[in-house]
Amino acid sequence: MKKHLLIALCLICTLQTGHAQKVLDSVYTYCFWESGDSALCFGQKWDYDQRGNVTRMARYSWNSQTKQWHPWYFYPGDDWFCWGRFDLEYDNSGNLIAKTGYYPEDWGERKAWNNITRELFEYDGDGNRVTSQWLEWDYFAKDWKNVRSAEYRYVEYDYKIIQDQYTWNPDKSEWKPASREILNKDTFGKLVGKIGYLWDSVTRDWILNTKTDFVFNSAGIPILRISYKRIRVNSADTWQETERYEVNLDSHGRPQTEFYNWNSQPNDKFEYTYDHDNHLVSKAWMFCPNYPDWNIYKQWEWRYHPSGQRQTEIYRGSFMDFDMVFSMEIVTAFDPEGDTISRTYYYLHDLPGSPPIQTDYYYYHGASTGTGLPITSKVSIFPNPTSGPIHITGLTAPAELRIWSMQGQLMRKTNQTGETADLTDLPKGMYILELLTVDGKVQRSRIIRE
Repeated sequence: MKKHLLIALCLICTLQTGHAQKVLDSVYTYCFWESGDSALCFGQKWDYDQRGNVTRMARYSWNSQTKQWHPWYFYPGDDWFCWGRFDLEYDNSGNLIAKTGYYPEDWGERKAWNNITRELFEYDGDGNRVTSQWLEWDYFAKDWKNVRSAEYRYVEYDYKIIQDQYTWNPDKSEWKPASREILNKDTFGKLVGKIGYLWDSVTRDWILNTKTDFVFNSAGIPILRISYKRIRVNSADTWQETERYEVNLDSHGRPQTEFYNWNSQPNDKFEYTYDHDNHLVSKAWMFCPNYPDWNIYKQWEWRYHPSGQRQTEIYRGSFMDFDMVFSMEIVTAFDPEGDTISRTYYYLHDLPGSPPIQTDYYYYHGASTGTGLPITSKVSIFPNPTSGPIHITGLTAPAELRIWSMQGQLMRKTNQTGETADLTDLPKGMYILELLTVDGKVQRSRIIRE
């Protein structure tokens, strides 16, 4: 099965200086079949304002018959993607003042967005958030309805932040106090304590309910957090431990083990290992069904280039998809700047050599050119994807052409003097195409060999 075109027109590579801000532009997902063939399935898109603030995040599905994108959604649990799209608004100071969530309107056609949630924020003159308000769209009244709100007060002389939460009472058309949280900080701004209250509608007063204590070592690194809940035992109030987090650091101040206890019972443990260059190379998440036995739940591994640059991340563990749990392996590749360039998903129960489930490809705006010097104002590389031959136009000086695999392996190095190149001998997949001129100017772009 032939891949659908990721981009219908040629890939236009607008060169940026080394000082340009690099931001995520889009992610395209190719789904694989048992035969090993793949096809374009989904896309994710980010838009930005002139300051670099995200103004829109949206997810789409690709219709291979109509060759069009349609609004789509993601399963709950993936933050903003669970609604499909978010629009964000900012004030003149760059503070987020509104976030609106959308969901595909028509399930069959998926041609439009329906607004469904909205959050509003206000700030004081110092840029501190002072109010938050959550609303939901009322499809019958065709208007926004209040859900809950919050107020924030900052007590500078006492290093406190007071957060009051309210819920909306539609019968009385008024806000009803729900909870209060007081955050205590030290003179350095570190959170050292947290106290929670619940509103008593009978006494019309705040009732002490929870507290959390934080402990730091001499270097200011948090090593212990204990949460308590206020309960009544034999007509007396007492504190019952509900959660404990404790971290053991190695001689370099790095996390070695982390423990989470729930209701005074061991629940989760994390173990970290590092190589001789102080790189984090593995992380294991374990749970405790019967103490002192620990079972591995999830694992991460990181691999590095000899230069020290992180190249790949390998995750093995459980993954939830539409209320079903699968055992998966996820392999993430990074570019020389440490940003994700691809993420491939595999089922662990599949036979060795089986095709992946899907691969996500990441594209960025404003990627660094390495030296900060452009080759020219605009270079075009097309077609992309390609079955082999490509055209390179706009190159005003001879350049060395380098092609790298997504794992950082140099696949080819030749002199590029004309406007054509041939990738037919390369295996199908995604590559980094790099052009270097004799005066040190660099251009990098991604290209798919299909």
